[in-house]
Amino acid sequence: MLTNREIILGGVVTVISSLVLLYVDKQGFFEPNKPLNSVPISSAPVNSVPATPPVNPVPTLPLPPVTPDPVSANATVEPTNAVPVSPTLVDVQQALAEEIQQLEKLKQARELEEKRLEGLRQETIIKQQLVTIRQSKEAESRRLAQLRQEQKRLEQSPITSDTVIPSKIFRDLLKDGSEGPEMVVIPEGKFRIGDLQKTGNSDEKPVHAVTIQSFAIGRYEITFVEYDRFVQATGRKLPSDEGWGRGNRPVINVSWSDAVAYIDWLSQQTGKPYRLPTEAEWEYAARGGTETDYWWGNTASHEYANYGKDECCEGLVQGKDQWVFTSPVGSFKPNPFGLYDTAGNVWEWTCSLYTTKYESGKEQGCLGKSVGISPVFRGGSWSADPRWLRVAYRNWHDSRYLSVGIRLARDV
Repeated sequence: MLTNREIILGGVVTVISSLVLLYVDKQGFFEPNKPLNSVPISSAPVNSVPATPPVNPVPTLPLPPVTPDPVSANATVEPTNAVPVSPTLVDVQQALAEEIQQLEKLKQARELEEKRLEGLRQETIIKQQLVTIRQSKEAESRRLAQLRQEQKRLEQSPITSDTVIPSKIFRDLLKDGSEGPEMVVIPEGKFRIGDLQKTGNSDEKPVHAVTIQSFAIGRYEITFVEYDRFVQATGRKLPSDEGWGRGNRPVINVSWSDAVAYIDWLSQQTGKPYRLPTEAEWEYAARGGTETDYWWGNTASHEYANYGKDECCEGLVQGKDQWVFTSPVGSFKPNPFGLYDTAGNVWEWTCSLYTTKYESGKEQGCLGKSVGISPVFRGGSWSADPRWLRVAYRNWHDSRYLSVGIRLARDV
């Protein structure tokens, strides 16, 4: 089958051949029996118009034979006058519309696939979160079972002088990088406050339950070393040690106002909320989970505390108690919460106001920063009657004394 190009070339050749023959005929080159060199040169003037010779018919030249393409020998031969049609504007617009439609469909398909994959991703995240939750739940269940087992064991084996309740111990840093007093975190709990053994005074009644939130309390009583640092920083007067020695012995001769001033300075140095413990917090921490007169039992013993003779107020050397006056902090065994010297050595200020009896079910509040006329102190001292070391025993004072010191508390 001839291509459009071959058909057009054939037509062009035919037209050119016809024009050539017409020109030759007009010139008389093909007159019969006349030699080519005998044609006369016209003598007519230049401006003269020669007569028009007769027009002979234009002979048709034959087209060269076309060899058929073996590949297309059996194809249908298109008409020789077929001419390729250029695309119109309508055709272009239609093609663009079709392509836009295809792209819109493709975009919608991509969006659906994206949503499907996003759903799968969210499903994977949810599955991972569920796995984490289940693992945490299993760990918590195991921990709960351990705690219940420990609770049951403790119920069957009451707390004794050999019991130690695990507690967190920490020390805050001061601005100069030095360490503050050691603090012990006391867990929240509920206990009965007051004269549980019915051997006490009227101001220890009525016995009632108090719920205590978790807080921190000093592991030891504040020492001269710790208090003297505050004195040097603020220019306050050094308290007297009565000649018994300073260093690691508990600070004495400090009033309730002195204690509050020291606490304010320490809070400013550490950025932490230090304070004095409430009366209920102090008893809860000093008991260490026990309900006896002393945290180790119902009988006073110099094996556990530094205290005085049966009649106030004179020190006594006996048993493990080798000090007539104050002893270095931590010289005796700690209570179940890990606190040292909650019985004996020096009395310890609280923030609570003394009252002649408890208000049932209500914890004693704090005095704030104002000077209290009768703040409570607890714990007994090196010169105290052994009965005054009882955990429930209450006392009050309003000035400096050589047997009164400080134990801190802090919010956690």
